[in-house]
Amino acid sequence: MQLHMASKAEIQAHLDAQTLAALPRVAVASGLYYLIGIVYHFLAPVQTRVPFSLGLLLVSALLSLAMLVALSLWTLSTRNAPAAMAALLVLGLLNCLHPLYTAGDPRATFLLLLLSAGAGLLLLNTTWFVVLMGLIIAGWLAAPQGFTTPVSSLDAGLGIVLTISVAAAIHSVYRAACIREARLHLQCQAQQAANRRHSAHLEASRAIAARLNTSTDLDSMLQHVTEIIGARYQCTYVGLFLMDEKSGELVSRAGTGSAGRAATQAGARVKVGRGIIGWVAQNRRMAYATDTARDPRFVMWDLLPDTRAELTLPLQVGERLLGVLDTQSNQLYAFHEEDVTAMQLLADHIAMAIQNFLLRQKEKERRQLLETLHHVGRALARPLETQAVLDMILQQLAHVIAYDRGSIMLQNDTLLELAAMRGFPGHKTVFHWRVPIRAGDVYDEIRRTQRPLVLDDALRRADWFHLKDLLPARSWVGIPLIHEDTVIGMLSLARETYTPFTEEEVNFAAVFAWQATIALENARLSVELAQTQRKLEALEKTQD
Repeated sequence: MQLHMASKAEIQAHLDAQTLAALPRVAVASGLYYLIGIVYHFLAPVQTRVPFSLGLLLVSALLSLAMLVALSLWTLSTRNAPAAMAALLVLGLLNCLHPLYTAGDPRATFLLLLLSAGAGLLLLNTTWFVVLMGLIIAGWLAAPQGFTTPVSSLDAGLGIVLTISVAAAIHSVYRAACIREARLHLQCQAQQAANRRHSAHLEASRAIAARLNTSTDLDSMLQHVTEIIGARYQCTYVGLFLMDEKSGELVSRAGTGSAGRAATQAGARVKVGRGIIGWVAQNRRMAYATDTARDPRFVMWDLLPDTRAELTLPLQVGERLLGVLDTQSNQLYAFHEEDVTAMQLLADHIAMAIQNFLLRQKEKERRQLLETLHHVGRALARPLETQAVLDMILQQLAHVIAYDRGSIMLQNDTLLELAAMRGFPGHKTVFHWRVPIRAGDVYDEIRRTQRPLVLDDALRRADWFHLKDLLPARSWVGIPLIHEDTVIGMLSLARETYTPFTEEEVNFAAVFAWQATIALENARLSVELAQTQRKLEALEKTQD
């Protein structure tokens, strides 16, 4: 029903545009007619001149000229064009009725016949046509009291009926022809728009495919994809949210405009089920809010207060939800049916590219992990100093897990002592750092559970120990160093931004913690072996 009403409105707008285009020509023709009438008035005998006729002609000519000047100086809305055309015709009606009233001759009805026929061609708006016909009939009915003979009045009455009938037929036939022409024109425009959208879809698909196939950085790839979609589909905002499997929330990873940059930099999160984005993640189905004011799922974002339409699609491969693609516009019904279909294909393509990228990244991480473990394993087999091995473990670990500061700390009675560090300022590497062990603190918890402890945000922990002159740690993980079922220390990794460690990263770190334990045990055994050898040498000297 909405599509039918919109089609009728478009057709009427096209007819009104035709009326507007004809207005200047009608104004010029009317002005010339009135000027000819003025000249004829002065050429007629003096006794037949009627002063009121001259005044009416002069006013009509000036009004027609004023209409022509106004059309050249200002842009008239197509909606007002039928009213302006009706005004010109009403002015003509007054000039037709005047001789009918003054002469009292029903044969003057011939002028009304011409005016009615012209109205049938010029007034494509049926409402204004009916109004003008009503004025013609009312004006004529008021005139018979001055007619000279009833027979001629009867003839004139039949003439006015014939006039209205002919005018109605002309209006109906011509308007139907104009409607057919308007429909063809609108269909042509719609086809051209569809072709342009199809070309835009293909261009966007090619550009996105090229970016997905050549990018080596996920965030850079996603940002370029959002910018391409925003430019091709004229969106006020395009955002890509990826699922954080640990928290079960959607995290902004890319976005267009100031709102997109702010959300990405802040790591904005959306809970599953909240808003249209959360609804799509929960139901794993596309959502298209053609009018966000009427969609109960919509939650307004302060950075995008003018959003009027929102199209959101899940990024899903098989049963795995990778994230959500969100597009917004400040126009109602902004996305056509072809746009929705094309965006669904793009979403599937993007999801597959993200999946492949993550698989490649995991494979790369595993390969690098194996290479790093092999490198560290070879180092453990060589007679190196313990300090060098521990430093190398922290250095090699940085190739596998991104962290800002790392350290290996060993328990010495009631203290934790720093055995190796990486990422600390230069003036901090020379001091001997000792931390008292307190009941319930992070190390005490690791020692009791003998399991890694992960803090997504260390600042929320009241007992967190913070070293002066260093940026505070936000995300942190501690891995126990276990020897013979006893925790002898821990591997500590910290990030200065809110970037929680994943389960896979914790598992990688546990492998390196195990290697650090081996290095420490080898060092202990080396010391014991050296001591035993010295004792044996001393014993041999004593026996000699």
